[in-house]
Amino acid sequence: MRALTTPVPFSTPFDFSKMPLRFASIGSCFSEKIVELLHHAGAECASNPNGIVYNPYSIGESVRHIVEDLPYDEETFFKYNGLFHSREHHGAFSGEKIESVKESVESSRKRFRDFLKSPCPAALTFGTAVIFREKKTNRIVANCHKVPGTEFERGLMSVAECFESISGAVKALAGFGGHPVILTVSPVRHHPGDPVLNSRSKSILIEACHETVEKYPEHCAYFPAYELLHDELRDYRFYAEDMVHPSSVAEEFILETFVKHCYGAKADELLELGWKNIKRSRHVPGGLK
Repeated sequence: MRALTTPVPFSTPFDFSKMPLRFASIGSCFSEKIVELLHHAGAECASNPNGIVYNPYSIGESVRHIVEDLPYDEETFFKYNGLFHSREHHGAFSGEKIESVKESVESSRKRFRDFLKSPCPAALTFGTAVIFREKKTNRIVANCHKVPGTEFERGLMSVAECFESISGAVKALAGFGGHPVILTVSPVRHHPGDPVLNSRSKSILIEACHETVEKYPEHCAYFPAYELLHDELRDYRFYAEDMVHPSSVAEEFILETFVKHCYGAKADELLELGWKNIKRSRHVPGGLK
């Protein structure tokens, strides 16, 4: 029978089934999907100490602050539209009182650092190479917090710049606790209104990830989440209604592929338990306790 899909061949050099059942992730919303599945399968997990973050520079800075035990300085915080925000964090950290925002930011950073003191795999998921640089401070921000676009300069990181941030994060995690790192590029179309920019951005991220793997093969590997959706599945029925995010079927396929390649003999057990508990949590008010 003629093949109806284009298989994406890849291999993962790590066998996470031989490690404690723990997992950490930083990056785009896809990283949280991995953690959700593993958490419901019984794994101890930690995810996104800065909230959802998309670009390699901001992800690298998040890792640096955690590994080097660096609190965020006063210039990180600002007030806009009645709330205090952090330039390095998702809006989930924003609040009416600066003290509460700072406490939340520092508490999250310390919790994630404590989690990484014990061995575990870590996933870094990159969404876009597009960055926003605040004009008045000249710093790249992780989140614009709905501040008018005129306050920022939009730019596109180069492969070299992405490599510097990604490889720096990999070396930091390897040096801090010997954590094997999975690099992946989010399958979500981050610039659906500009397909050319989206393709440029994703290609830059993919190349920088592969350069990092080639440079540090003992510390990291690449998981082709983006390629699985756009090459192996490659059909609009595998997208959600917004035509930007993967559909639930595509999401499950990608996550199951990830678990099977990384957890070997444990994969079937983890997947069965994980999906069962996710389905239970979505039908029970308040989720599982």
